[in-house]
Amino acid sequence: RFINCSCSPNATFGDFGRSFQDHYRIQVVTTRDIPQGEQISVNYGWYYDDATLQDVRIQATEAFNRDLPALCDLAAALASAATATLDSDEGSKAQRAAAIRLPPPAKGDPPPSEALRTLAEAAEEAVGAAGAPRQ
Repeated sequence: RFINCSCSPNATFGDFGRSFQDHYRIQVVTTRDIPQGEQISVNYGWYYDDATLQDVRIQATEAFNRDLPALCDLAAALASAATATLDSDEGSKAQRAAAIRLPPPAKGDPPPSEALRTLAEAAEEAVGAAGAPRQ
């Protein structure tokens, strides 16, 4: 359904003619075997435009800097959860997972990025609180 952009894509677009309305018709062609569960990705090609590439770099840097404090907190929570896992008397899986959950953003702060939320959800699942691990 969806095809994401990647610098290391596993697919590409190939054209196979035009429609009766003279629109290009494209097909998705894999460039390697794609394991079940891996997202399909292509290089959208906007990296070839210097102005767009610069804009993407600026936005990526801003997003990283915005997420950095929460990433550091998440890393510390993961280290703490790993230590607690080694010492079975210190907290349940649910308590360790609660320590990993991202707090709501402070008033006026932007919400965490989708990438950060995904990392936190995966970490929470890894310590067993959110049910069965993702496949």
